[in-house]
Amino acid sequence: MSKPLVLAVIQACFLFVVSAAQAQVVVHEPWVRAAVEQQRATGAFMRLSSGTDRALVLAASPVARHVEIHAMILEGDVMKMRQIPRLALPAGQAVELAPGGYHIMLIDLLSPVREGGHVPLTLTFESPDGKQETVEVEAPVRPLAGGGAKPGEHSHAHAHAHPHAPGHAGDASAAAAPEGVSVTACWIRALPNRLPSAAYFRIDNRGARNAVLVGAQSARFGKVMLHANQTVDGMATMVHADQVVVPPGERFEFAPGGHHVMLEQPASELRVGDAVPLTFWFEGGRALTESCEIRPAASLK
Repeated sequence: MSKPLVLAVIQACFLFVVSAAQAQVVVHEPWVRAAVEQQRATGAFMRLSSGTDRALVLAASPVARHVEIHAMILEGDVMKMRQIPRLALPAGQAVELAPGGYHIMLIDLLSPVREGGHVPLTLTFESPDGKQETVEVEAPVRPLAGGGAKPGEHSHAHAHAHPHAPGHAGDASAAAAPEGVSVTACWIRALPNRLPSAAYFRIDNRGARNAVLVGAQSARFGKVMLHANQTVDGMATMVHADQVVVPPGERFEFAPGGHHVMLEQPASELRVGDAVPLTFWFEGGRALTESCEIRPAASLK
């Protein structure tokens, strides 16, 4: 075989490998909530990301007779759980499956799901052209009050950590405030059993330059992340947001059904009427801390 032909074959193989790597769906930190005796159903949670547009269309497990993809939907003033046919995974964006939001429901359990064990899951993903691929996952079982995988624990089905808000876990009291920027009307939805919740608020920028929100933090929560809701192919999807830009003279609303700050692993139950301080980090290491009122789960504003 001639040298040019060998090089061409090598280049073609390299391009194929890169393409396959970009298209691969990655499963981050999967876990299943432990079930007590006589409990007939439980949930599986994880974070999904893909290099190309895809959708989770099917899930299966030998521990359950039925496995469904579910979402929590607010109908009127009532939060209801609904089965959905597919969960969109926009290219390059992480989608959270977490308690109180999207999740995989394991129904009519066929074997015990006990803390310390593992649950095999088969996830089927579909690309826009109809092609499907499956990913096998061994998800660890966590306690009923668990909030995800333990630090350093990973499934064999993934190899990448999800980027949280960029390294802003410092002392907010020593940070200068962004000029002309204010955060007001902050409130947090109270959910029972230490389920993940969300913070909503308003950013006003009366300064002369863009106000770029890059993260948030609170001592009351183990994980604090910026999130946005997007509609892809008619399906509402919650995705991680690296930053939110508020131009000079404008206001940005974080509200139910749109952008919000996701609050996971609460240190204690959220009680209606209490207030929780939340620090908002902006580009350039600047910060603002706002007291956020805890409101009932059915609140919309």
